[in-house]
Amino acid sequence: MSASTVPTEPTLAEVASGALVTATVANGKGDIPVVAETTTTPGLLVAPTVRRDEHGDAGFVGDFNVLHTASGKFVWSNGHLSLQHARAIAAALAGPDWTRDQHHLTTTPEVKARVLAAYTALFIDTDF
Repeated sequence: MSASTVPTEPTLAEVASGALVTATVANGKGDIPVVAETTTTPGLLVAPTVRRDEHGDAGFVGDFNVLHTASGKFVWSNGHLSLQHARAIAAALAGPDWTRDQHHLTTTPEVKARVLAAYTALFIDTDF
């Protein structure tokens, strides 16, 4: 893939290999376009953590997060993840239908349980 070509709808093979796609991070001060990495969990991407400063300028804060593509919101609220951790969390969150809207996901017990199980497995039960 050339540097000027960024697929917006990756093939299954590209999804499995971590293809780069464009995405939008929802932000109260204005949405922020980013280049994110696909995951094996449909509906989730690994994206750079970006924020707008007091002047409205967007910038990379130096770490990564898991992005829910339908809402543009980060799934892992505490952020501050290494690329390796973000990839592992996206994989550990497989199960619920992350292609659903944000309201469904925030009100579904299965999703809350999956997030808690991923957090426990990755940060409490291991030396990760």
